[in-house]
Amino acid sequence: MDNLSFFEKRLTDRSVRYILRLDGGDNMKDKRIVRGEETYNRIIDAALNIISEDGLSGISAAKISARAGVSKSNIFHHFESTTDIPMVVLERLLTDMIVPAYQMDVSTIGEMLTELEHIIFNTEDGNDIYHRVFLSFYHGAMNNETYRDIMGRFINDSVEIVSERLVKMSSRQISKDQAEGYAKLILTTMDGIGVHMMVSQDYSKQYDSWLVLKKLIIKELSR
Repeated sequence: MDNLSFFEKRLTDRSVRYILRLDGGDNMKDKRIVRGEETYNRIIDAALNIISEDGLSGISAAKISARAGVSKSNIFHHFESTTDIPMVVLERLLTDMIVPAYQMDVSTIGEMLTELEHIIFNTEDGNDIYHRVFLSFYHGAMNNETYRDIMGRFINDSVEIVSERLVKMSSRQISKDQAEGYAKLILTTMDGIGVHMMVSQDYSKQYDSWLVLKKLIIKELSR
């Protein structure tokens, strides 16, 4: 894998296309780009909040317009259809999760698992919005092939990141296939516990369950 993940590439490509579309060659193009990007981001932020409250079915031009404070015509200047907007929300959501994983500065398996806790179990103010939106897309992926494809790419990227670290940091030699198996176990367990944290609102009990597996993984890969 190169330095950019699938999600970083998608957002970078989208930004380049956006700038080229606005580049009319006049002296005002920089201001137009800035204003356009601000509007674009307000639309996405509004959509994210709507999905967190009403689910994917809650997305409409009227709701986004009211929430973002932009006209409907402005929305359709940036998007051909409101059905395109959730795709961008999902890409942004997953990119915000995958990039910190790439940037982990760790030297032991225990440190890596702790960093993953900060990414997946984050309970800072506002992060529950991301949890609710993620769950909405998780549910939507069961019946939407496009969502399912993006979620699959996210899972593959995540497994590759974690398995590569495990191979390097394990005190005993493990194969790539073994590392991928451990990575899938770690990520699917953390994912499930994160959902239970959100639903039950009982962070400490769910976190204690994770610590049991965390200790077992560290012990298994350190013997």
